[in-house]
Amino acid sequence: MYQQDDSINVRFRAAVKALENSTKSVQQRLVNACVYILPINAYELPVEIQADFIDFGERLSHVEDTKLESLVATIQQISEAEATELAQAIVQMLAVLSTYYDDNVD
Repeated sequence: MYQQDDSINVRFRAAVKALENSTKSVQQRLVNACVYILPINAYELPVEIQADFIDFGERLSHVEDTKLESLVATIQQISEAEATELAQAIVQMLAVLSTYYDDNVD
Protein backbone atom coordinates (compact mmCIF):
# COMPACT_ATOMS: atom_id res chain seq x y z
CA MET A 1 0.00 0.00 0.00
CA TYR A 2 1.15 3.50 -0.81
CA GLN A 3 2.46 5.48 2.15
CA GLN A 4 1.36 9.08 1.68
CA ASP A 5 4.26 11.49 1.59
CA ASP A 6 3.05 15.05 1.33
CA SER A 7 6.44 16.23 0.09
CA ILE A 8 5.91 14.19 -3.09
CA ASN A 9 2.48 15.73 -3.60
CA VAL A 10 3.98 19.18 -3.04
CA ARG A 11 6.78 18.47 -5.55
CA PHE A 12 4.34 17.37 -8.25
CA ARG A 13 2.10 20.39 -7.64
CA ALA A 14 5.12 22.69 -7.91
CA ALA A 15 6.10 20.95 -11.15
CA VAL A 16 2.65 21.53 -12.63
CA LYS A 17 2.75 25.18 -11.58
CA ALA A 18 6.11 25.48 -13.36
CA LEU A 19 4.47 24.07 -16.50
CA GLU A 20 1.75 26.73 -16.35
CA ASN A 21 4.17 29.63 -16.96
CA SER A 22 3.15 30.49 -20.52
CA THR A 23 5.88 33.08 -21.14
CA LYS A 24 8.57 30.41 -21.54
CA SER A 25 8.97 27.67 -24.14
CA VAL A 26 7.62 24.21 -23.38
CA GLN A 27 11.20 22.98 -23.04
CA GLN A 28 12.08 25.70 -20.51
CA ARG A 29 8.95 24.97 -18.49
CA LEU A 30 9.71 21.25 -18.59
CA VAL A 31 13.21 21.87 -17.20
CA ASN A 32 11.71 23.85 -14.34
CA ALA A 33 9.15 21.12 -13.64
CA CYS A 34 11.73 18.33 -13.74
CA VAL A 35 13.85 20.01 -11.10
CA TYR A 36 11.01 19.33 -8.66
CA ILE A 37 10.22 15.72 -9.52
CA LEU A 38 13.33 13.98 -10.85
CA PRO A 39 14.84 13.56 -7.37
CA ILE A 40 11.81 11.42 -6.40
CA ASN A 41 12.37 7.66 -6.20
CA ALA A 42 9.74 5.94 -8.38
CA TYR A 43 9.10 3.37 -5.69
CA GLU A 44 7.96 6.10 -3.30
CA LEU A 45 5.01 6.70 -5.64
CA PRO A 46 1.71 4.84 -5.83
CA VAL A 47 1.99 1.62 -7.84
CA GLU A 48 -0.38 3.05 -10.46
CA ILE A 49 2.17 5.63 -11.58
CA GLN A 50 5.51 3.97 -10.85
CA ALA A 51 5.88 2.63 -14.40
CA ASP A 52 4.83 6.00 -15.86
CA PHE A 53 7.40 7.79 -13.73
CA ILE A 54 10.13 5.33 -14.70
CA ASP A 55 9.21 5.75 -18.37
CA PHE A 56 9.30 9.53 -17.90
CA GLY A 57 12.83 9.30 -16.52
CA GLU A 58 13.94 6.95 -19.28
CA ARG A 59 12.73 9.40 -21.90
CA LEU A 60 15.20 11.80 -20.35
CA SER A 61 17.85 9.07 -20.22
CA HIS A 62 20.63 11.39 -21.32
CA VAL A 63 20.36 12.95 -17.89
CA GLU A 64 22.84 10.94 -15.85
CA ASP A 65 22.15 12.89 -12.69
CA THR A 66 19.89 15.68 -11.57
CA LYS A 67 22.40 18.43 -12.31
CA LEU A 68 20.59 21.28 -13.99
CA GLU A 69 23.13 21.60 -16.82
CA SER A 70 22.62 17.98 -17.92
CA LEU A 71 18.86 18.34 -17.72
CA VAL A 72 18.82 21.55 -19.74
CA ALA A 73 21.07 20.08 -22.43
CA THR A 74 18.88 16.99 -22.77
CA ILE A 75 15.57 18.82 -22.89
CA GLN A 76 16.87 21.37 -25.39
CA GLN A 77 17.50 18.47 -27.78
CA ILE A 78 13.93 17.14 -27.72
CA SER A 79 11.16 18.41 -29.95
CA GLU A 80 8.41 20.69 -28.77
CA ALA A 81 5.94 17.82 -29.35
CA GLU A 82 7.92 15.46 -27.12
CA ALA A 83 8.34 18.16 -24.47
CA THR A 84 4.57 18.65 -24.54
CA GLU A 85 4.01 14.89 -24.12
CA LEU A 86 6.35 14.83 -21.14
CA ALA A 87 4.61 17.84 -19.62
CA GLN A 88 1.25 16.11 -20.04
CA ALA A 89 2.67 13.01 -18.35
CA ILE A 90 3.54 15.10 -15.28
CA VAL A 91 0.00 16.45 -15.11
CA GLN A 92 -1.48 12.96 -15.50
CA MET A 93 0.74 11.56 -12.74
CA LEU A 94 -0.33 14.40 -10.44
CA ALA A 95 -3.98 13.58 -11.16
CA VAL A 96 -3.43 10.02 -9.92
CA LEU A 97 -1.31 11.14 -6.99
CA SER A 98 -3.97 13.67 -5.96
CA THR A 99 -6.52 10.90 -5.43
CA TYR A 100 -4.50 9.89 -2.37
CA TYR A 101 -4.97 13.26 -0.67
CA ASP A 102 -8.18 14.50 0.86
CA ASP A 103 -7.54 18.19 0.36
CA ASN A 104 -6.28 19.44 -2.97
CA VAL A 105 -4.90 22.72 -1.73
CA ASP A 106 -2.91 24.59 -4.38
